[in-house]
Amino acid sequence: MTGAIVVSIALGVLLGAVMGLYLKRKGPQVSLVIVGLCFLVYRLSEIADHYLVQTHGLEFHLEPLLICAAAGFTIQNWSHQGPRLLGAMERNVMRLTEFLSPETLKVPLDGTTKEEILRELVDLICRGSEEPFCDNVYRTIMEREWLMSSGIGQGIALPHGFWTHETPFAAALGIPAQPIEFDSIDGKPVEIIFLLVCNEEHINTKLRALARISRLLHREDFRHGLAASTSVEEAMQVIVDEEARHRI
Repeated sequence: MTGAIVVSIALGVLLGAVMGLYLKRKGPQVSLVIVGLCFLVYRLSEIADHYLVQTHGLEFHLEPLLICAAAGFTIQNWSHQGPRLLGAMERNVMRLTEFLSPETLKVPLDGTTKEEILRELVDLICRGSEEPFCDNVYRTIMEREWLMSSGIGQGIALPHGFWTHETPFAAALGIPAQPIEFDSIDGKPVEIIFLLVCNEEHINTKLRALARISRLLHREDFRHGLAASTSVEEAMQVIVDEEARHRI
């Protein structure tokens, strides 16, 4: 490594760190601007075919200097902003324990068909409501199932729909005693069923819940833990443990 490159790297790291300290309260978006400016200068020097700069008896290369400056600034900026951003992301996550409780879990389910199981889950979230209302919610869910199965594969089903209830959003989880045929996209029977309903004006809440459920269900150990649960207490503990391990 030539002396010019060593000097370039050292100057770049120093420059990036100083900029990071000076602008550390400006937010991570400033980091992107600085990085962009660094590479714009590099691109202009490339066009001019002038990478080597000489000043005050020192010579240095723009390429390593700008790369190290951008990296140094980004690291310094993130060291200040990172924890705050991660905290904000964590606070914004909708946790399963916010909308699931032992009262909205049934393990194992009694039904042996898709229709029976969905009715059980509807009855869980409609507990205390009049029967015609529950019937209407069930019919809404089934109409969606007739159009397209909510079996998304890997033993999971996510039936969902709308209702007109004073509670804007509700969810239930059921684990059947034996896997259930669900017309899933991969043809495999279902072992885990999350049912979600909401008022039409609270669809964003349902989408956030679906996003969190999908994120956790991508983890094989979580799926297996839920599917192997033999009681509400076991299933709830699996959920609590998983949420503790994966806070974002």
